[in-house]
Amino acid sequence: VLGVTVLGEKFGPMTAVGFAAVLGGSVLATGSLRPQRLRPEPLASEPAEAGDRPRGAVSPLGPRR
Repeated sequence: VLGVTVLGEKFGPMTAVGFAAVLGGSVLATGSLRPQRLRPEPLASEPAEAGDRPRGAVSPLGPRR
């Protein structure tokens, strides 16, 4: 769009096809056509709260002192 308006480039049928291909690829790559969940479900491997780590679990920050 900027090339046509600012730089005075020609807009032909192949430009329209290329533009549609870029937009279609962006939609497929981002998955924006998939239905979105309202609330993500928590993973089974994640504890409910930070203090609910299983015994023997090591913090990524190291042992508590």
